[in-house]
Amino acid sequence: PPSFTDIDPLDGRGDANSTRRHRDADAEVNGNARMGDFVWRNGLGKTEDVEARRRSMISASNSGRLAWNRGKPHAEETKLKIRDGVLQTYREHPELGHETRRRQTGKKHSKETREKIRAARLRQLERDAPLRQRRLEVNARWHEILRIAERREELYVAQRSETA
Repeated sequence: PPSFTDIDPLDGRGDANSTRRHRDADAEVNGNARMGDFVWRNGLGKTEDVEARRRSMISASNSGRLAWNRGKPHAEETKLKIRDGVLQTYREHPELGHETRRRQTGKKHSKETREKIRAARLRQLERDAPLRQRRLEVNARWHEILRIAERREELYVAQRSETA
């Protein structure tokens, strides 16, 4: 009987029962337990070379394409899950944080990189200038409103103390 590993699960042949029959036959031929000793590979290639070639073909066909989620921000729930996972990893393996800091210690950005960072930051400041101005105006107005409320309260307290 053909070995279970000789069947391409995506070729459209066979059904769940035939797959089970082949798996059982493979276990009998190789003396493995039905599922316990079976080695599932990550991918469909029968050997490492075939798998590497398959992956390189997929990579070549996808080159130049944009990801389906490019430009879409993560949902807040997803961000929290990512953050929790990263924090848990660093909690379980604190040496990772030390290693990352150690690798970066003593290294500086090149002059070109510093210029790029500076230019990007200036563009960001330019773009956000109207928002910053608006925020200052709103804060000033709120300060005036709060000061009026404070003054009213002071006058109220002063009146109460005069009548008492």
